[in-house]
Amino acid sequence: MMTLADQDEVESICNGGLETYLSSKHTEYVIQRIEEGAAGAIIASFLTIGYSYYTKGKHIRFVHALIPASVGFLGGLIVAGMGYKDNDDEHTLDFNEVCDRVEKDE
Repeated sequence: MMTLADQDEVESICNGGLETYLSSKHTEYVIQRIEEGAAGAIIASFLTIGYSYYTKGKHIRFVHALIPASVGFLGGLIVAGMGYKDNDDEHTLDFNEVCDRVEKDE
């Protein structure tokens, strides 16, 4: 059984329409991929800096840590740009199933 707040949220989503729902799912996907890319960028940068600091001989310059950072961030952007519509069929089915059920209950 849904709470009143959940029911209001579902009705709001259904009233907004499929395009609005898909747009919000696309936004969630893009944000998640960018966050993953940023996390990878941070980890790779720290590893690069750590490697440079603890190795003997020629050290990597601090500015070189920006290379893996930019690769990680750009990788996240590329994945987000290429895959944000991949689950549209699944999201459409979910939207229709839930909103049809809401219409029946009214």
